[in-house]
Amino acid sequence: MTQKILLIVGIGHSGSTILDMSLGCHPRIVGLGEISKVLRTPLAELRGQRYQTDACSCGAVARECPFWGEMLTWLEDHHQLGMEQKYQELVDRFIALYGNDRILVDSSKTVRPYQAWLNQHHDLRAIHLTRDVRSWIDSRLRGNDHRDKGGTLRLAARWWRGNLRTERFLRRHHIKAFNLGYEELALRPAVMLDKLCRWLDLDFDPGMLAPAGTCSHIIRGNRARQNSSSMSAIQYDARWMTSSRLMLQSPLLLPLVQRNRRLVYANTGGGSKK
Repeated sequence: MTQKILLIVGIGHSGSTILDMSLGCHPRIVGLGEISKVLRTPLAELRGQRYQTDACSCGAVARECPFWGEMLTWLEDHHQLGMEQKYQELVDRFIALYGNDRILVDSSKTVRPYQAWLNQHHDLRAIHLTRDVRSWIDSRLRGNDHRDKGGTLRLAARWWRGNLRTERFLRRHHIKAFNLGYEELALRPAVMLDKLCRWLDLDFDPGMLAPAGTCSHIIRGNRARQNSSSMSAIQYDARWMTSSRLMLQSPLLLPLVQRNRRLVYANTGGGSKK
């Protein structure tokens, strides 16, 4: 049976978790977080402590989640299968639990070959979520990831390559996509979520403005999903604007300004929807 699936694609630290949770507040949408990370989990990790103790965004421990609990057990028994087979099992379970009139949200971010298969067998759309390159670099510099210690230029190159790879993948496989900037979403949440709902042929639901009320089942993703206070509303993280390090190096980012405008501000005069 064909299922409506909405991918959130792009690069990490771009706001996919809060978007997934916000979408999950709509009565016709259920988010499942970073599905590819769960389906690709090694057998030893499936049997480890992560899913025994980590909480789902629904409030239950992952192993007791109404959606993921039995799916995790199935993955243990069928870990040798390919992504397409695992994903089809997930879709079948989703339809059995929710029926066929809900949209399934996959916020895996990274584009992968199995998504081309999804586009052939299901009703697939994608949101290409992009964060302003300046804000994204500052976020990475404040993190603890060892990959982010190469400085501003190396991070700028990662931002450029990651988003270019995403754009090319969507075009090559003819996947219907909506360009959405994190800045647009965080600064004008009601306007942007209304536009997104209309693109999905849905009516806007005001509950989407309070992501903490989500019905999504996210067991892999940003741990902020477990912080009800930070998820009570969609708010913009503007710390990059006071970063002296970033301001001193901002001239180096000028070559990316045009792509930044087109991707991040597509709905406010900088570009257009696909």
